[in-house]
Amino acid sequence: MGIRPNDVIGKNSDVLWKVIKRPANVQEHLKHLADALELYALTREAQGESTPFLRIHAMKFYNMAGAPESMVRVGQDLADEFVAMKQYVGAKEVMEQHVLPVVSVAGLVNRLIQVRSQYAVILALCGQHKAAVMEMQRLEPYIEGLEYKQRLEIENQSRQIAGLALRALIPRAQQTYAAVGRNEQCPCGSGVKFKKCHGAV
Repeated sequence: MGIRPNDVIGKNSDVLWKVIKRPANVQEHLKHLADALELYALTREAQGESTPFLRIHAMKFYNMAGAPESMVRVGQDLADEFVAMKQYVGAKEVMEQHVLPVVSVAGLVNRLIQVRSQYAVILALCGQHKAAVMEMQRLEPYIEGLEYKQRLEIENQSRQIAGLALRALIPRAQQTYAAVGRNEQCPCGSGVKFKKCHGAV
């Protein structure tokens, strides 16, 4: 395709299209490049390394290759990585600027609930508790049609959102969780293990 790393870093797809040599199967090449970047990100993540730039570029190439499902998957992973780094605003921007628009435009109904519930948790982590609750309420009509595992995930996310809202009401001085084990239930009353609730925040 005639591109080097320096051609890609910091460039949007409109600029890249001017640089890329377009063989007949350019979409396939772009998809392979995105797949390789995603695999590299997963490998580095398994080794405890930070991978946001790899995922950002994978998203860019999936988008150029016309692979919205893959682009959304990597975008969700990127948002999760930002959450793990406690960069909640970055996670919110990924969801709002990249993931949610692609889900909407491409009509990815199968991803809608998962993406919007993830977004709701990120809103709560950003301190936007009312918006998070409203986001989860919009999903209520669809919950009955979900498989058991998916319903359980939504319920856990709702509890996490409620726990974050409750925590915001408690003065910082009263938030003492030092004696709680990671695999014990969180003392906030969310019903979730400590490591997935206040231990993760």
